[in-house]
Amino acid sequence: MSAETPIQKRLVTSQLWLALLFLIHLPHVAMYCQRLWNLDHYQFFPFAFVAFGALFYQRCLATSFRWTPFCMVLVGADLALLAGGFYLLSPWMIYLGAVLLIWAVCRAYADAQFDRSLGYLSLLLLITVRLPQNLDLDAIHWLQRTTTSVASRLLNYFGFLMFGWAMFWSFRANDFWSKKPAAVCSRYLQCCFWRS
Repeated sequence: MSAETPIQKRLVTSQLWLALLFLIHLPHVAMYCQRLWNLDHYQFFPFAFVAFGALFYQRCLATSFRWTPFCMVLVGADLALLAGGFYLLSPWMIYLGAVLLIWAVCRAYADAQFDRSLGYLSLLLLITVRLPQNLDLDAIHWLQRTTTSVASRLLNYFGFLMFGWAMFWSFRANDFWSKKPAAVCSRYLQCCFWRS
């Protein structure tokens, strides 16, 4: 029993240092999230945070904290981004560092159901990081064009006739009117049905 005490003590100490390091990020993470909320296409990020927290809580095996050299590299990159973010006054860099820190912590914990780390959960937070120089908007628009094209081809494949560019659809005996939602600047559709 005395052999486990130093290991447990070291585990608690390392977790406290990681928590303190995350608390340093927290005000800038809040600032980044406030800016993110005002942008198009990014109002989903609270759901990503909730999903990450819920999945981490469900799947984390609390007794299996394995700190690897790769985790140390991630924490080192986080510290570099944190210093750069403070120097350049960039909440984006500090947020990116916080995501790397969370990735390191997730990689240190094992999954309760499978024999692997929880590093895959950090992908939920990675989708909330904006690419520099608005490249994320280009990626979002490309994705919307691609999914709209695939959906249109599937409708045509299954024999549904689409008149115009997503305005009226004729499905056998019914006509469907579709309009673009005001909150989403894309060709994603809301369908309102009526009989012809």
